[in-house]
Amino acid sequence: GYADPERLAVMGQSYGSYNTLALITQTTRFKAAVVTAAVLHPDLFADYLAGSAGGTGYYEQGQGNMGGSIWEYPDRYYENSPLFRFDEIETPLLIGQGENDGDLVPTHAIFVALQRLGKPVEARVYQGEGHVLSQRANVLDFWNRRLEFLAEHLELSVASNGMVSPTQVPEP
Repeated sequence: GYADPERLAVMGQSYGSYNTLALITQTTRFKAAVVTAAVLHPDLFADYLAGSAGGTGYYEQGQGNMGGSIWEYPDRYYENSPLFRFDEIETPLLIGQGENDGDLVPTHAIFVALQRLGKPVEARVYQGEGHVLSQRANVLDFWNRRLEFLAEHLELSVASNGMVSPTQVPEP
C-alpha cells in the first residue's frame, strides 16, 4: 500500500548509477530510471584497464569487490558489467552528469550503447559542474527535467509549483 507497482522508478548517483544500470538490465519492474554522476564504465574490463576508478585496487579489494583481477575472475567481471545486458533494458533512462566529473567516457559509453540499441535514453551534461550539480540554474534545470521525465513515464502530472500527482488514480 505504500507504492503503486505500476509507477515505480529507480535513481542512483555515482556508484548508485552503476547499481541502477545493473538493476534495469535484469528487470522491467521500473517504468523509468535516472542516473547521475555515472563515473564507472558499464564495461568493467575497460574500467579496470583504464584505472579510472582509482586504480585496479578499487575492483580487486575496494568498493567494486571483485576479489581479484580480470585475469583471475573474468566471469565475475563479465557478469557484473551492465554493458553486456544493455540489449535487455526496457526502462527509459535519463542521465545527468557534470562536465568536470572525471572523464565523460562512462556517460558517453552508456548513452551511445543504448542509443545504438534503440533504447529510450537521454543525457544531459552540465558545464562547469563536478560530481554533484551545485549551480542553482543547473540544479533547477535537471530537477525540472527529472520531474518531467518521471511524469512522462509514470503517468503523472507536474503542477507549476512542482507538485507531482497521478494523472489517473488506480482503483483500490
